[in-house]
Amino acid sequence: MAELGCIDVNNCPSIDPNRLQKVQEAEDMYRQTFVYGNFFDHIGSMTDAGNIVHYGWDNDIALAREGTLYFYHNSISIQQNLSDGWRFRLFDMRNDFDGSPVSNETIEVFNNIIYFRSEVIGQDPAYFCMSNNGGTVNFGVNWISNYNQSDSLANCYYNDPNNEPTLNGLTNLIDGTNSPAPLTPLLQTVNTPLVIGNAQILLPPANPVNYEYMPHQKRKNRLSTNDLGAMEISATLPDIIFINGFESL
Repeated sequence: MAELGCIDVNNCPSIDPNRLQKVQEAEDMYRQTFVYGNFFDHIGSMTDAGNIVHYGWDNDIALAREGTLYFYHNSISIQQNLSDGWRFRLFDMRNDFDGSPVSNETIEVFNNIIYFRSEVIGQDPAYFCMSNNGGTVNFGVNWISNYNQSDSLANCYYNDPNNEPTLNGLTNLIDGTNSPAPLTPLLQTVNTPLVIGNAQILLPPANPVNYEYMPHQKRKNRLSTNDLGAMEISATLPDIIFINGFESL
């Protein structure tokens, strides 16, 4: 609708001539999400959750992002016994409602440390699933433990190809199953050959990783992103990230 005395809505002083462009730019931003430089610590007996990251949509698929999540330079520790939960998912790209369509979301995953084991040593770990029904996960270089794709397919996706996400780049994963743990119980990054210097180069649209976390709610410069995970590996003493919890530091 033109304002009073204004015949052409494209030539009205009170209407931004770039409004349509701004709407398009806002929509493009809505389709891109960036999660980087975070520490995730899941302990099955203490955390009532079945996944680390939920992305895409909740109850109304009409509001689905149908975009791309960039997930990189994160340190993830997951401890889950099979007795506490049959399966645990790294990503959840939709709510699994009967008759609902599969996800159209995409997740780009690279330069992360993904450490998965049972909470109690000696007990069977849960099945570790990359995602759930539909969607696409593209893997770059990531350190990952205890993940057997052939074994997990049946237990993660119910032997139904229609329930499987599309997983690309699995050969890029660094298999750390028989390697030293890359994270200490305090979530310090361990200086191991599989972690140090193995990160792939960050390319647009990924945001640069210029800082890393310091307790509490502080940060320091991260001089290099050559190492996997949320923190740069120090040549001297490791940084203490969690020792008695966030609030006590």
